[in-house]
Amino acid sequence: MSKLFFLFCFILIHESSFAFPFEYADEVIITKPVHENLYISGGHVVINAPLYADLIVAGGIVQINDSVRRDILAVGGEVTFNGYTEGNIRCAGARFHILKNVKGDLVIVSGNVIVEKEATVDGIIALTGGSIIFDGTAKNDFQAKCGNIQFNGIGEKNVYINCRQLDISGTVSGKAVLVADEILVDSNASFKDTVNYWSKKGRVNFGTSAIAGRIIYDESLAEPNGYWYYFGKTSLLSLIWYLGASLLTIAIIVFLFNRSMKKAADKVLDAPFKSFGIGALFFIGVPAAIIFLFITFFGIPVSLLIFACYIVMLLLASMVTSVVISNWFNNRWSRKMSYLQLVLFSFLIFLILKSLSSLFSFGYILIIIGYCMSIGGLIRSITWKRGKIMSKSQTAHTPNVS
Repeated sequence: MSKLFFLFCFILIHESSFAFPFEYADEVIITKPVHENLYISGGHVVINAPLYADLIVAGGIVQINDSVRRDILAVGGEVTFNGYTEGNIRCAGARFHILKNVKGDLVIVSGNVIVEKEATVDGIIALTGGSIIFDGTAKNDFQAKCGNIQFNGIGEKNVYINCRQLDISGTVSGKAVLVADEILVDSNASFKDTVNYWSKKGRVNFGTSAIAGRIIYDESLAEPNGYWYYFGKTSLLSLIWYLGASLLTIAIIVFLFNRSMKKAADKVLDAPFKSFGIGALFFIGVPAAIIFLFITFFGIPVSLLIFACYIVMLLLASMVTSVVISNWFNNRWSRKMSYLQLVLFSFLIFLILKSLSSLFSFGYILIIIGYCMSIGGLIRSITWKRGKIMSKSQTAHTPNVS
């Protein structure tokens, strides 16, 4: 997969370098208006001039301080939107801060999301994250699924929230569906239509917040209980099927690719921060490469192939990471695990990683770090030679012809 990635990046640069403006540097600052689609990748990206087309950006820190006429697609560690867009915003990253108006939809997947009071979103809002603070105005439907959410703003239409803890002090003009382990209703909260809710702690006192409509405790909204739900499954049977398939996949990975996994573990042990950086670049760079290729006619088949491979990598990421971590322990303490021991130990680590996902933002951060370090170790374990790619063992046994 990593070999294909670098090959496709080369094809991308070759095929599309004349098709659109592309900026890449450790620090990229846009100070002049741009009238066509802009693609940026950098450690620190700042937009200080109006953009009259789409913006696609990937960076560690992204600051958008001016207007964007069309859509924004952003991937970054920390993204701040302090401008205005007439299009949609679709983002993924660790932290997002929305300060100004969005004419289209706002779709964010992030560890932490803050939408300030001055921000108004005309389109649909769909937020997923560990922690969400919404102080703005939603003129269309509002949807959120997260760990904790503070809804202090205004929802002019329907609001659907599914979380662990909900603290609501804002106003909802449309219907509200609230599902949470704990629901806290402030005295300033206001509901102007029907509220259907369920709380793990039972019925909630809404006080005088219901101006019109009814407050209905709806047990059909109840989240299923049971420890297996921490693994993302909805029944014991599906959990058994999922874990069995995962164990089989881990066994196949160890059987076919354990030599590569050992090398990856060595690389992580040798330089963990470098491995993390390369892995993070892989997870951010591949989606950008897919988007860049997709806009060119000849690049569409290649982009679809990359996309398929990338999805497979994401699906296998937790299992690959488990095998790399088990090899890391095996190498670190010079243990000689048998095939069966390595498979079972990898499976145990896989269960631990899945359990960490129940910790929301903290757990997800640990998992992402593990994924990035493992994939980065795999990429670093490849020895690149002019003309062809060889592993270190192959390089050592290559005859020297003079």
